[in-house]
Amino acid sequence: MTVDTLTPNSAPSSPSNKRRLLIAGGLGLALAFIALAFLGWQRLAGAPTDLSGVWILIGSNTTLVLEKQGADYRLSLGGRRLTVKDVDRDNANHQINLTVVTDSGLLATWSLSTEKDGESRRLLYVDRDGFARDPFMLQRELTDADRARLAKARPARQPLWSPSFDCGKAATDVERMICSDAELAEMDKHIAAVVSAADAIATQKASQPAWIESVRNSCTT
Repeated sequence: MTVDTLTPNSAPSSPSNKRRLLIAGGLGLALAFIALAFLGWQRLAGAPTDLSGVWILIGSNTTLVLEKQGADYRLSLGGRRLTVKDVDRDNANHQINLTVVTDSGLLATWSLSTEKDGESRRLLYVDRDGFARDPFMLQRELTDADRARLAKARPARQPLWSPSFDCGKAATDVERMICSDAELAEMDKHIAAVVSAADAIATQKASQPAWIESVRNSCTT
């Protein structure tokens, strides 16, 4: 009869060793789950990762085209290419901030954030300098033709419209607001023209007595 013998390497684990292994395994799984949950929460809570696409302003035909290039963005609004000076990911507020040179020449901050509506459509909200918050809906993903058009387009060298002052030097909130709205800018130019004409009339009236005395009254015919 053969008697089996146990060597030290083949000795069965004691109950306490098994418990330690089970506890260690459970703790490892728990830590892995917590880490994955934390990373997933950061992904959901942080700023959008990529806003590339063709977006259409709800209620109009105005399109916003965005193309992410590394850490930067290219964009066009209404078919016009705009210069993006800086890009900042704001994870605390779940948005991306673009420093954009607008049609008026204003250096503005555009804050972009996304969400889904009740129909699960992807929406992009564009807050322009805090004066307007416009909702855009994703029309389609970027195509090669979209990218080619965006790369070919060049921003305007001069402002396409402006009020009575240089928007590149806008310092106050009111000036920035006027520079953010073409209609307000046109009204500002009109008011400036009226004031200028009134100043000219006032100057003319102030000089009229002297003109009467020295010019008109010296006439003999």
